[in-house]
Amino acid sequence: MPNNTLYITALEKIADIMDFKGENVFKVSAFRNAASVLEGLTGEIDGLYKSGELASVKGIGKGILAVVEEIYTTGESATLKTLSEDVPDTVFDLFSLRGLGSKKIQALYHDKGVVSVEGLEEALSNGRLDDVKGFSAGFKDKLLEEISRFRKNSLYIRADKAEERGAQILNDFKNFCVKISETGQLRRKTEIVSCLEFVAL
Repeated sequence: MPNNTLYITALEKIADIMDFKGENVFKVSAFRNAASVLEGLTGEIDGLYKSGELASVKGIGKGILAVVEEIYTTGESATLKTLSEDVPDTVFDLFSLRGLGSKKIQALYHDKGVVSVEGLEEALSNGRLDDVKGFSAGFKDKLLEEISRFRKNSLYIRADKAEERGAQILNDFKNFCVKISETGQLRRKTEIVSCLEFVAL
């Protein structure tokens, strides 16, 4: 079954994409709030969903439950997949840069064609962002520092992201193995993970 991180991350990404696309702020807020609610729950989300308890949790409405059902049933969210169809995967990396909110990312994407961290760095270097509102010289310097931090951190991933990817791999390969389980840093639950390791039979 999918682990808690898979549910939480899916809701967070749905909120990010909705925000990026300029959808209703209350709907965006509902998904962000639901992700926080799930993060604060004790126990496995799939178990709470199966028992029906999740439906009675404050902040978990029908739309959120529909996404949970998608992940519980298939291991992924069809809602997230549909929303992501016209958004390049690399855009999500921009959300990890401190100081860049959805409005600035929208401006970069629609007005300057920036769809990745690499594209942002190039645009900063060649002056293409000099006329963009909110991109002062000081802010651009901070963004370059953030890009440097992003590059260093890209060699490693946080435990929650590693667990999400690990859960996806386990789900993808479970039908091709007698048994498959996590090992190494994933099993030890280290805060930072440099590689994903599994034992399969």
